[in-house]
Amino acid sequence: MKKFRTLMAGGFAALVLAGAVSTPAAAATEAAVIPMTSGVDGCLSYSYEPGTVSTTVYYHNRCSDRHVLYIHWFTTNDQIAVEGGGSGKKKRHDKVMSVWQFL
Repeated sequence: MKKFRTLMAGGFAALVLAGAVSTPAAAATEAAVIPMTSGVDGCLSYSYEPGTVSTTVYYHNRCSDRHVLYIHWFTTNDQIAVEGGGSGKKKRHDKVMSVWQFL
C-alpha cells in the first residue's frame, strides 16, 4: 500500500508540473513563432526564416553548372548567379515573397 501512495504522489506532482508548462501564455507564444521555409527548385536549394527586422536567405547549387537564383522581396528583387556546387546567403531588411531558379 505504501508503494501505491508514493506512485500516486509522484504522478500528481508530474501532472501539476506538466500543467504549469502548458499554460495559455506558453501556447500563444509557440503559435506566434514563424516556421522556417525551405525548398528546392531545379538545381538550387534554399531556406529562410523571416525575422522581425531582417531575413537571410541561404542557398546552395546542387549541380555542377552555374544557375541563377531569383529572390522576390517585398520592396525589391535579387538575381544571384551561383556557380556549380556553390552556396551563400543574402540578407535584407525586408520580407521574402518568393524564391525560385531563374531560367
